[in-house]
Amino acid sequence: MNIEVLSGNYKTGEREKNRREYPRVPYKKSMRFTICIPEEADALYEGFSLNISQSGMLFTTKQIIPLSAIIVFETDMGTLSKCIAIEYRLFFIQDYLFGKAVRVLRHNDRDYITIGLNFIKQNEQQREDVRKAIQLISTF
Repeated sequence: MNIEVLSGNYKTGEREKNRREYPRVPYKKSMRFTICIPEEADALYEGFSLNISQSGMLFTTKQIIPLSAIIVFETDMGTLSKCIAIEYRLFFIQDYLFGKAVRVLRHNDRDYITIGLNFIKQNEQQREDVRKAIQLISTF
């Protein structure tokens, strides 16, 4: 497999020990999201989730997403809560969940990008980048 690391921490060809605090659960579902940067905030993109944990999600899309970008995606919290224990601390508004891109991988032999996303917690909603994201998506 030929992988180009656009951003994030990824070691090609090496298997890292699973150091995750929360195990990942398969969660294959189409999704729609927006990237909270001024030039992208009014665009709605599509992707496909691969797996999820209490702290984040892995999904694929054709859209390149900048590292550290705030992403807001539509989700059915009822369905999601059947897959993982939804922490009351996750920051969401109605059925829109907020996350931050922490890994962006382009697969040279495929036409999609793999995105690693950390969920944003409620105590982070006062961070400047999160406040700006809330303002940008206020037109949803």
